[in-house]
Amino acid sequence: MIGLYLITGFLGAGKTVFLKDFIRRNPSIRLKIIVNEFGKEGIDGALIRETGAKVEEISNGSIFCSCRIDQFEDALAQAAADKPDMILVEASGLSDPTSMQAILKQERFSGFDYLGCVCLVDPKTIQKVLAGVRVGKKQLEAADLVLVNKADTVSEQVLSQTEELIRELRPEVQIRRTTFGRIEPEWLKSIRERKDISGSSYHLK
Repeated sequence: MIGLYLITGFLGAGKTVFLKDFIRRNPSIRLKIIVNEFGKEGIDGALIRETGAKVEEISNGSIFCSCRIDQFEDALAQAAADKPDMILVEASGLSDPTSMQAILKQERFSGFDYLGCVCLVDPKTIQKVLAGVRVGKKQLEAADLVLVNKADTVSEQVLSQTEELIRELRPEVQIRRTTFGRIEPEWLKSIRERKDISGSSYHLK
């Protein structure tokens, strides 16, 4: 089985920084990365060459909209043919990722083990995002883990307010504070443990 994580978050939340940190910290994992947009940070070529990670870009539209869904599904199928250990999908900051489960239920993707969705949020902008952008709520709806990124740039009060906003929409979702998109292995492990207990339709192993 090929493990797959979906990485979401509104524009500027730190998804690309997250990917760069994940690549560096997991050099022994054969990674395939499908990027729906290249942020200003970018995944530098030296890092890719050093770790052997493979990156494919799908631009000019969300991978979850009708104009790009076929291209995304073809990219997933090709990724499976390459037989990586894990696939990371970075969705566009303007995407609605709630259809990911339906996509992976197709027979052609039976070799994937969906490990969950990690959503990054910026505490400086999350209130405006949730108030004015429909996909902001959809990204939280799809999340199994929410990373409150850039936690060192705001006060404790702002961080607490951010967590309250998230819990109003997703009372049970796991929330972690972080900086520079860092994620600890035990946080990912706890996604699976929580889903096993809750009887999620993901059927994680």
